[in-house]
Amino acid sequence: MIHNLHRGLSRGNFHIYLLIGSGLLIVSYFLLQEGRLTGSLKGVPLDDSWIHYQFSHNLRSGHGFAFNPGVPTPGSTSPLWVVLLSLLGAGYLVPSKILSILSFLGAGLVSYHLAKMANLSNAYALLVGLSALAAGRLAWSAPSGMETTTFTLLSLVFLWLWARSADGAISPVASLVLGLACLLRPEGYLLLALSGIAYLLIQREKHPWVRIFTLVLRHFVIAGLVILPYFLFSFLATGNFLPNTFYAKTGAWDCRPSVVYFGWISAVFFLDNPVMIPLACVGLFCLGTSIKSRIDGWLALAGLWLLVLPILYGFLAPCISGYFTRYTAPLIPIAMLFGGLGADKLAGWFKKRRKAPADLKTRLPLTVAILYEGLILALLPTLLFWAPYYGQSVADLETMHVSIANWVVDNTESKEVIAVNDIGAIGFISGREVIDLMGLVNPEVLPLVSGKKPGEWDQNLAGYLHDKQPEYLIIFPNWFPTLAERLPTEELFRVTLETRRIAGIPDITVVGGGEMVVYKLNW
Repeated sequence: MIHNLHRGLSRGNFHIYLLIGSGLLIVSYFLLQEGRLTGSLKGVPLDDSWIHYQFSHNLRSGHGFAFNPGVPTPGSTSPLWVVLLSLLGAGYLVPSKILSILSFLGAGLVSYHLAKMANLSNAYALLVGLSALAAGRLAWSAPSGMETTTFTLLSLVFLWLWARSADGAISPVASLVLGLACLLRPEGYLLLALSGIAYLLIQREKHPWVRIFTLVLRHFVIAGLVILPYFLFSFLATGNFLPNTFYAKTGAWDCRPSVVYFGWISAVFFLDNPVMIPLACVGLFCLGTSIKSRIDGWLALAGLWLLVLPILYGFLAPCISGYFTRYTAPLIPIAMLFGGLGADKLAGWFKKRRKAPADLKTRLPLTVAILYEGLILALLPTLLFWAPYYGQSVADLETMHVSIANWVVDNTESKEVIAVNDIGAIGFISGREVIDLMGLVNPEVLPLVSGKKPGEWDQNLAGYLHDKQPEYLIIFPNWFPTLAERLPTEELFRVTLETRRIAGIPDITVVGGGEMVVYKLNW
């Protein structure tokens, strides 16, 4: 018995080492692509990372939660990420990449443990963890310096804490973790709401209503106390309880729900792992058919979370949800978990209805082989597309945003004001005061762009800039096709990205346009 226990522990340790080693190899390949295309590992693939750095720098420097020093504004949907980076300091960029990479590895490990808590075998659990790490969308976020993987980790830790609960209740620690997750990504608010629904759904026949209501109320109160300070800060700063970024990203571009979005998001998930995702549909179906029987609340919540979030984005912001699909990337480990459950169900069905050969009596070898094929199918686009895409994204941002920021440092005065539509790198590196033409840190701009498309907001913004009279304008011309001609502009500097192909797909870029132009405003 002791020998068998030792073997089980050794196998578990080996799986953990394998998951960590595999995750590190995947991330290393992404960083290799970054180094190959940029010559260093000190870049990030999104301008949003630089926005976090600017907020973190001002917070650490005593200028408050602000992008422009001394002007507090809820311009971040991830206040906890800002606080974490401000505590780490040391230039912000490298610490943010290390933290997001560690969170990525942690997400793979927790996915493995969740699979075991769902009564999957060690082999299935290992494949769930490996498949989560191998999915290109999530791996792309690992070295990005963004909060995506840390939110993924905390959401999985919340499910893990609930799964460990002896009586099926959500513990105060689990509620606290979910509250922190909400401060990393606004998708956490949906997870919080769904957790109450899942608890009521599962526990309604097991406990008196008074106890159920009390436990759900305790859960919401603890998580709510964590969230409340940022809600109050947002309200005091702008009159709205949600941060500026929510209104900027759901109101601009005149995005509306469409059948195209739902077909597209389904294809995106399918390409994450063409074997696991169809099996996840089987797992979700089995969950739905057994919802009235004994089922764990955390598993019901995971299923609701996987289904509802992509649908909600289809109604709230179908345009921006496609932006590297990073807003639904935290669902990938959940999809892989249900893929493992679906494989287990199908293997059980096969065993019951057909006499299996002796080597299939464990119901593992055939299905494990199929899941390994899915893992390989997921790794191919990760290595051939997502990793080069990451490297090219960093290179594009360095070529355009960082070079323009350095130009601003060399050619403008420190007191001069810049109106710009991508504020991150330009604002952080230059140290200049910025006017954000999309309203992320200037909420008064939001009514001027809300519900409009490029070209439709130019007239309103021209009037606004006439009133503010900044010294410079830096824009993507394709976002503002008539703005420059409505203002007294003089072109000073232009950056044009070269057309390139990644995995045979032409002209892929992370930035909003192939050109960015610096204008002097001669009032």
